[in-house]
Amino acid sequence: MSLEATAFSEINESEWNGFCLNSSNAWFQHTTFWIKYALNMGLDNDSIDCSFGVYENNKLICVVPLIENNIKCGKKLKVLSFFDWNTPYLAFSDNLSPAKTKKVEKFIFSRIMEIQGVDYVNYYVCPLTDMILQKKTIVNPLCRFEFHDTSISTNIISLGKNKKALFSKIRKGHKADIKTALKSDCQVEIIDADNISAKLFNEYRNVHFKAAGRQTRPDITWEMMEDWIRKGFSVLALCKKDGVYVSAALVNTYKHKAYYLSGATIPEYERERGIGHLMQWEIIKYLKSKGFTHYELGWNWYPNISQEVADGKMLGISRFKAGFGGDIYPLFRGEYFVSETYMTEAYNERLKKFLNACQR
Repeated sequence: MSLEATAFSEINESEWNGFCLNSSNAWFQHTTFWIKYALNMGLDNDSIDCSFGVYENNKLICVVPLIENNIKCGKKLKVLSFFDWNTPYLAFSDNLSPAKTKKVEKFIFSRIMEIQGVDYVNYYVCPLTDMILQKKTIVNPLCRFEFHDTSISTNIISLGKNKKALFSKIRKGHKADIKTALKSDCQVEIIDADNISAKLFNEYRNVHFKAAGRQTRPDITWEMMEDWIRKGFSVLALCKKDGVYVSAALVNTYKHKAYYLSGATIPEYERERGIGHLMQWEIIKYLKSKGFTHYELGWNWYPNISQEVADGKMLGISRFKAGFGGDIYPLFRGEYFVSETYMTEAYNERLKKFLNACQR
């Protein structure tokens, strides 16, 4: 088997994205759209695209999203990571045998570990792929390559049930919050490729800016998000109350599956009961009506030491997402410390955060 690695910049975007469409273990995070978004996430951007494809006999058999970032944690560090996300796991051609897949994996990780000067690498396996949804992968594949297992879990709603059955699975308190929001005249609009406008998208940006108190990302990333909606790769939910847009949520949509990417509410309405709950219910109904099969609401953090030490806010977000009746799926993650110094610093910092949290 003769394998050849070709840089992302030398591969036609339509070939890369076409491969992702046809690979059952690729999702939106493997596409050129997400790679370019991640490359531009930082306000002081110094990210380097290290992505590549693997060819055999001039045929693309695997895509490898990979970004190098320089971050400061007391000193400058060179990491392979999608900004503040883990790197999406490799996406293989469905025509590869299990034996050949393992050989390609070994070839790729050997190549990754040869990148000079890297201090830290992290990965995750996207749950909205057949690897996870069809339980083709039941153990963390990263452990074979000496990654530390930092797996957690995620909530995924199967949208095959009828609307009544979907609502019945929602936690009792969440149902009450949805009804309260409806009674208080909250109105949710779903914006997709058919009704997107620059004005509506700017309402989304304004909500985010007011919630954060500042601009957190470069303008180009917002332009990319608007383009995703126009291309059918995202939908936007906007909630209006008292004649004002007060909350917003963006959902990635790809291959008849969806992922809740981000949400924000302006400070004056953060304590308004049920806004977020109603928005999620309207998103679920919309996705169901459009023939989507799965909706991933997001990750479950736990009060332990992992890649992060979850604070009260993160644990609260996990409880919120878990209340919509989704099934629990594994979220396989892993991190590899090349630098022993950074590993020591990272684990000491995590331990300190964990002990502080225990004392509260």
